[in-house]
Amino acid sequence: MVKATGVIWALTTADPIVAFSIETERRPFLSSATAGLIAAVANEESPLETNCLLDLPPITDGCARVYLCRHGQTENNRLGLVQGARVDPSLNANGREQARRLGLAIASLQLRPRRIVVSSRLRRAKETAQVLAQTATLEISSSPLSCLNEVDFGEFEGKDVNAFRSEMAATFGAWAAGAIDKRTGDGAESGREVLERIAVALETAAAEPRRSNSNSLVAVTHSTFLRVLLAVVDEQPLVASGLAKVENGSINILDINIEGKRQTITNKSRIFTGGSSNDLQLDFPETQLIRRNEVRHLGGMSMNNVLTF
Repeated sequence: MVKATGVIWALTTADPIVAFSIETERRPFLSSATAGLIAAVANEESPLETNCLLDLPPITDGCARVYLCRHGQTENNRLGLVQGARVDPSLNANGREQARRLGLAIASLQLRPRRIVVSSRLRRAKETAQVLAQTATLEISSSPLSCLNEVDFGEFEGKDVNAFRSEMAATFGAWAAGAIDKRTGDGAESGREVLERIAVALETAAAEPRRSNSNSLVAVTHSTFLRVLLAVVDEQPLVASGLAKVENGSINILDINIEGKRQTITNKSRIFTGGSSNDLQLDFPETQLIRRNEVRHLGGMSMNNVLTF
């Protein structure tokens, strides 16, 4: 078992939701090593700020702080191919370096007592957690969590994001309007299933610090799942969250109540538009969004995932 000091979750995806709003450039194939080398040279233009988490406000009373990370880059990310819960690539060279820099940022927090790194069951998330944990001297959980998996996009997985744009836009728009049982295709997850998984993930995030008598947790996750989760906890419209930037290797910070305060999402919530008539009722620990898409620790590497609209 690899040593570590924090709880880390690994989630991942190819960014299909953002992809429908941007043009994806298809570049000639490069090996992971070559792509990583090119990126490393470009990265020198931006400073690497591994202490970027030290300016956070104090942890909210009665809460544990959760550092919810997105996995590092894969070749599917670089080439603009949809990856959800079925397509399961490894990190490329860029992604491994992003994971290392994640570890440097987490290490600066000097989390004590020893923490555990958790991830989704997908390879790119687990690999990110492993590199992060080794860098930050944390311990990896031997039980990855399926509640942290990326959204299942069904038949669209592995395809060019350009072919997926209109379908994903329609699906996400339907979810935002309250039609949460819509799916992106045969076998894909519905919005209801994703929202219910989010509630399970937040319950898990609150339970771990209570078990370990600590006040913090680190997790690595996937972009589409993470976008929806952040919209839910911050009670912001789902339609806007589809365009939110969640870069490979980014960190999102939550304060989750561990003393019994609860938060409820119903069809009257602001996450829905137009007077939703669905029967949804989610109940989970009260959660505050403290910071979104922190990337200063990545230096210029964050530029590999900049989204332009």
